[in-house]
Amino acid sequence: MVWKLGIQRQAYELQRKINRLQAEAAEMANVALSFEQYMEQFLGSFQSLLANVSQVDGDMAGAVRQIQDIANLMLNDQANGLPAQDPGSEKILDFLLAGQVQKDRLLAALERSRQANHEVEFDLEVEVIGQREASLANCLENIQTYVGFQLAPAARKIETERQRQAEERRKAAEAKRQQEEERRKAAEEERQRQEAERHKAAEVCFNRGNAKKQLGDNQGAITDYTEAIRLQPDLALAYANRGNAKKQLGDNQGAIADYNEAIRLKPDFALAYYNRGFVKSAQGDNQGALADYNAALRIQPDFTPALQEIQKEERRKAAEVQQQRQEVERRKAAEACFNCGNAKFNLGDYQGAITDYNQAIRLQPDSVFAYNNRGNAKFNLGDYQGASADFTEALRFKPDLADAYFNRGSAKFNLGDYQGATTSFTEALRFKPDYADAYFNRGNAKLNLRDNQGRSPTTTKPFASSPTKLLPTVIVGLPNLPWETKRGSLRPSGSGADLQRTR
Repeated sequence: MVWKLGIQRQAYELQRKINRLQAEAAEMANVALSFEQYMEQFLGSFQSLLANVSQVDGDMAGAVRQIQDIANLMLNDQANGLPAQDPGSEKILDFLLAGQVQKDRLLAALERSRQANHEVEFDLEVEVIGQREASLANCLENIQTYVGFQLAPAARKIETERQRQAEERRKAAEAKRQQEEERRKAAEEERQRQEAERHKAAEVCFNRGNAKKQLGDNQGAITDYTEAIRLQPDLALAYANRGNAKKQLGDNQGAIADYNEAIRLKPDFALAYYNRGFVKSAQGDNQGALADYNAALRIQPDFTPALQEIQKEERRKAAEVQQQRQEVERRKAAEACFNCGNAKFNLGDYQGAITDYNQAIRLQPDSVFAYNNRGNAKFNLGDYQGASADFTEALRFKPDLADAYFNRGSAKFNLGDYQGATTSFTEALRFKPDYADAYFNRGNAKLNLRDNQGRSPTTTKPFASSPTKLLPTVIVGLPNLPWETKRGSLRPSGSGADLQRTR
């Protein structure tokens, strides 16, 4: 009877606890979630080991069963008693449900149980059961502590295994890194070996090119320098020497291109600047040449060849300035002589005019109008041959001067060269289509050639004498042309040649 009453008391106490558990359902959910998260840090990716841990640790398996039984009791409101259990498990359950047992006491009891080969000794701690009610949170905390204690050896094994595997991975990664480093070093050594071989081959080609260049075989030298550049693309010396060989063959543009590349590869290459300046000077680019010589001197202040070229360029500039000054003075003197000749011509002093025109031509040999006006003076003196020669010389400098063609035609007419006169008048008309006097005189020239069909009816005039006997055209007072001071832009006056024709 006493035993049955004890069972009833336990059932009554358990029923009260179940009622409290139902009232605290919301709190249980939160605590269960925290418990689940706590369990994850032990189980996590090692859930496959849980079965082995349960088999090794009998107490752990019993605790799991007790937790399941408590859950079943909570869900069964009609439970009238406790299922039959072994005394050890009941003691564990009572101890865990005490709630108010401090965590350090629970851990101490568990440690004593472990030291006693898992023989449960919770009597002292269980005495507090019933003295105060425990909340669901306290109970679950005790259960959590218990489970954590039981899982600690497995967790240590798992951590040890994890560390072992991590160490193996680290060693494998280190071995892989060392292998990659060895391969990289081997590849670098092979690259350096091949690079050294290419440099040696490039040096051989370079030296062979130098030898060929000294023998005058510039084309062969270019071939060898090109091969050296192929083997060693950054060989600035090969570019510079190939540029020299191209310069010797007259390929100035190719030479400059090679010097440019040599300077790009070696910006402090003073000799390349000097050589490029030398080629630019040969091309007439004196400003570019001077810039290169100065660049060479900035890099190498004692570079004598560059300094000499700069001095040479300065002397050339000074000579050019002096020549330009003298040219201006000569042109002024020539203009003065030309104007004096025009004045004497207008006064009828044709011989004096010729003397002044001679002086103007001596001072300025390309004076178109000095030749033309001297020819007019000779014409007036009856020197038709000399006049024709001067008109021809004027046309050599200015082939489109219609008046000079007209004047030469008049001189040839008076020399009896009617065919030459016709040709000159035709040329005058080609450059000056409205030249009426040229039409008239060409008609007279053609008449003298007995080519009556050639004279234009618009310019043919009646003659006072018999039609079978024509009078030669008399040309008097040929006008002198003005002096134009701008070289290369001489222009005849707008008045044209002044021709008088007889009727």
